[in-house]
Amino acid sequence: MPFVLSPRHVVVKTSPNHKYIFTLRTHPSVVPGSIAFSLPQRKWAGLSIGQEIDGKSDGSTVMAWL
Repeated sequence: MPFVLSPRHVVVKTSPNHKYIFTLRTHPSVVPGSIAFSLPQRKWAGLSIGQEIDGKSDGSTVMAWL
């Protein structure tokens, strides 16, 4: 099974006025503590590979690397 179906949402804040909401799913190829975004998602939110991001998920703060 490629995905574990336990979706969560994370709000990624890229600047004081820009917030993006993403649905998260686990995948065996993504290291814990990391989030993998597709190219269209990175372009939409202005994210870079290797960038550290701050976000909120289910009321708790999330620190992750792309």
